[in-house]
Formats: sequence, structure tokens, C-alpha cells
Amino acid sequence: MRIVLISPEYPPAERMGGIGTNTATVARALARRGESVLVVTRGSPERYRDDGVEVVRLERRWLPHRAAERLLAYRQVAKAARRFRPDVVYAAEWEAEAWWLARWTSIPVVTRLATPTYMLDLLNFGELQPETAFVRRLEREQARRSAVVFAPTRAIADRVSADWGLADGSVEIVPNPVDVDEVSRAGATEPPLDLPPRFVAFIGRLERRKGLEPLGVALGRLLATRPDMHAVLIGRDSGEEGGAIMDGFRRDTADVIDRVHLLGELPREAALAVVARAEAVALPSLWESFG
Repeated sequence: MRIVLISPEYPPAERMGGIGTNTATVARALARRGESVLVVTRGSPERYRDDGVEVVRLERRWLPHRAAERLLAYRQVAKAARRFRPDVVYAAEWEAEAWWLARWTSIPVVTRLATPTYMLDLLNFGELQPETAFVRRLEREQARRSAVVFAPTRAIADRVSADWGLADGSVEIVPNPVDVDEVSRAGATEPPLDLPPRFVAFIGRLERRKGLEPLGVALGRLLATRPDMHAVLIGRDSGEEGGAIMDGFRRDTADVIDRVHLLGELPREAALAVVARAEAVALPSLWESFG
């Protein structure tokens, strides 16, 4: 079978989110099964092979009109995918990168629910943002036009089915794959910096939906009662609400700020090496499709 996977990122990459990690795990597993696999992703234009997977990176052209820029990128993705003559295309609903293929071709598209933009708007801002209206519409249409839609958990399947008007029971549940050996190898590597002897770790974007507000309150209380304990946070500051979310976090941890270490974004292997050495890991997200 010839399979195309579409992802906003793919290793090696400076920034790897959940979609990129999922895509890499699935693509390599399919290649080991003997399938012909192409990944279409973003970046400086190049074509190479990685663990039996053919990878094509496409550079997105800038246009002054955001919607036109997005549609042009989707057409580029569709062109690269069709050139591979796939039997099926696999993509997340996030940013609707398989929309062009689902809308304008007969190639079956399989959509995996990650977390749609409308849910991020509601979690981070409490309401839908006008500037995301176009991509929200395309995400929904990609899912509705897909041959199959699946989700890693019943929670997101039920929520999105109801909100997008998908038929009851039409969204399949397929848990996310985890390459346990890869995670173990990364955890066993040396961390990229010296770490405190005892610390609580957090990994994720520094934003409201990841639970940064209750995390700040909890860490302020915990570290005040445990003078030997530190906190290590791994993740990019999203600058949410003009930095107000991080300002609140710093206020809540002001009395123990000397033991709160913000490492910023780290490559996946380095991040796992840090997390593996934590005494505990805090994951206070308000919502995760695969917590």
C-alpha cells in the first residue's frame, strides 16, 4: 500500500509537537511493515529518506492575504501527495492540511483528531477568535469529507462529534502509538544541563490550556514547604494575553522563584532526559486529547 502522511513538522526539527511525534511513530512503523510511505511536511525544500520513510519538505510561500496563503500551501501539499500516487492519505484535523485533498480529489483521506482550533480558542480565550474562523471551517470540512475519522480517546471523539455534527459512533477510537524503546533510550541519555537534585517537572507550552495558572499556585505552595525541592519547566512561552499568563505564574511563585527553572523549548530527546530524572511530573492540563 502507498500511504501519504501530512504533518506540520517531522524529525529532525527544532520544534516537535504531538502531531509530528505521532506522524514519525506511525510512518516508521508502517515502513517497517513494508508499506511505501511518504511524509509531506514543512521546512526548507528538500527530499530525503529516514528509516525507510520518504520525506518531502515544502516551504510555505508568504502572501499578504492569510487565507490565500493557506490555500496555496494546501494545494502544494496536495500536489506533492498526488505525485506519490497514494492509496490513502493520513493527517490530523489541526490546520486542515489535508483539506484540499479531501475537497478536490477522490483519494481517501483518514483524519485523526488532535485538538481542533475551536477547542483551543475556547480553552485559551474562553470564546472563538474571529481570526481563526476560516481555518475552523476548513478543519470541520476536512473531517466531514474524510473517508474515516478517528480519535485517540472517547472524550475527544464525543466532544468533536457533537460540535461538528458528525454521526454518532462514526468516529473510531484508536489509541496513539508510543515507541516505548525510543522513549526509554532518550530518557537514558545525559541531560543537556545540570539539574537540581530533587525537582518536579512540567513539559508543555506555557499557556492557559496546559494548566499554567493552577500550576503556579500549586508550585508556590509546594516549594514553600519543601526547601530542598525545585521546579523545572520545559516549554515555549506562547506569550498568551500579551504575557499576562506568565506574569501571573511569576507572581504565584515569587517567594520561591529562585527554585523555579524555565528551560524553554528543548529537543525531544533532551526534554525526555530531563523528565526522566524528575521526582514527579505535573501535567495539570485543562484538556489533552491524549493526556
